[in-house]
Amino acid sequence: MDNLSKYLLLLTLTLLSFSCQNRPSEVLSRKKMGDVMYDMYVAEALIDNDYQTFTNPENKEALINQVYKKHKISEARWDTSLSWYSDNIDLYLQINYSVKSRLQRNQNAINQLIAEQDAQRRNDEMKPEDYIPSFIRIAGLGCNRDFKFKLDSA
Repeated sequence: MDNLSKYLLLLTLTLLSFSCQNRPSEVLSRKKMGDVMYDMYVAEALIDNDYQTFTNPENKEALINQVYKKHKISEARWDTSLSWYSDNIDLYLQINYSVKSRLQRNQNAINQLIAEQDAQRRNDEMKPEDYIPSFIRIAGLGCNRDFKFKLDSA
């Protein structure tokens, strides 16, 4: 095979591979699709975990419609995008992996905050009743500001 035919073959294969990845204008971009998928997963988790609030279909539909409204898309555009990305499974899996990683990072951050709050609560419970937290300051003598209080006789 001569060099010219190799270049033509390479050019043809390159164009074919890119033409398969061209998404129609009505399909959401990868970033937007990832953002909507993230919010959809969060909404579905809310529905699954707060079953008393979402017993009727109207509440479920209202929550999903809030996701559409937040991202300024319609249900039809979401369905079209979901269908297109499912036909391009490699892209869909990349987006899904990215969303999964984002959900995991946020879950870890929430777990860290909860652990810190629990540790602070346990620390506060172990302090004596007359403990004054370090963030409270009482001005000393010669201060222009007044700080008055009355102690109960106990």
